[in-house]
Amino acid sequence: MPLYLTRPDAPLPFVKWSRSLFGRLSKAEIDALLADPANGFVKADPKGPQRLLMDHYSGSLRKTDYDRLRGNVPDEFSGLGLVGAHPGVIIEWASLNALMDPIDRLSKDMQGLKFYFGLDASGALRFAFTKCAMVYVEGTEDTAGYFDLTEHTAEAWELKKQAGNSKYRPEKIAEWGTAGDPWPALNTRYYTTVEAKNRTPKKLEQSKDPNSTILPWDSELLELFYDTMAGEPAFDAAKADIVLTLVANAFDASDGGYAGMRLGVGFHMRYENLDRLDDRRNDPVVLFRFQAADLGNPCPPRCKKYTTPLAVAMTGLRTLSAESA
Repeated sequence: MPLYLTRPDAPLPFVKWSRSLFGRLSKAEIDALLADPANGFVKADPKGPQRLLMDHYSGSLRKTDYDRLRGNVPDEFSGLGLVGAHPGVIIEWASLNALMDPIDRLSKDMQGLKFYFGLDASGALRFAFTKCAMVYVEGTEDTAGYFDLTEHTAEAWELKKQAGNSKYRPEKIAEWGTAGDPWPALNTRYYTTVEAKNRTPKKLEQSKDPNSTILPWDSELLELFYDTMAGEPAFDAAKADIVLTLVANAFDASDGGYAGMRLGVGFHMRYENLDRLDDRRNDPVVLFRFQAADLGNPCPPRCKKYTTPLAVAMTGLRTLSAESA
């Protein structure tokens, strides 16, 4: 049965300790972690308030909701070279995972990925990404904690289709521009070509319309992978893919951007060439199984801070769970 634990001093974001990440440890590693007084873990009542908050540490999307967001793209935007919804970019999981640093479970900070979208000379959508640090800033009794987002790294990778199949891998971009215009030709063409159909002005504006989205690696994309793995008895990571899809979602203007639809990206998993995405009810522990990840943080304009539902709801108590032997 599950073993629920808490650290009263709350030195780490709860999301680093969800069931699937903690479940990767062996029983000996878990016992050693719990036995070390420096780590300060104690058993907690699984029926207590920390259990309820554990169930809602992050967001996920059912297939119906995800498909609606994908369908918003052709309804709301032109100039993207699409016929219907974006079909998605199938990324070999192992090739993306190989670029990331190992998870430090005792660190407050996380890794993030910043995904850029642009148009090439043929008018086709292209996607690139950088890695960014997500530095945790503690909340107070009156304010929520949040992750401070640093600028993108000097290194960047484009998602390139592989010869002979339909899958993509990251390939390093030789020259990467400034933070204001990181992908110069493709970024400029994106802003001068894409139009919002149901808005005045129709042309996108760089100060108010996002050309990229940040998502946490540790607590979201990696969780998506491990929650999928949890449902496959003989899981082989080489058969797993993660799918990037262009979506459009409605925002208000409170963050300095346009009120209404904005473009972004979403993600779901594939395993053995089948989408792991449907409308079944969320599992409160294996949250992302058969679900899509939520939509991240659009950049610009809402790009300097990343606040999770956890950071809003909790300033002191963190909970984790693992399967006890």
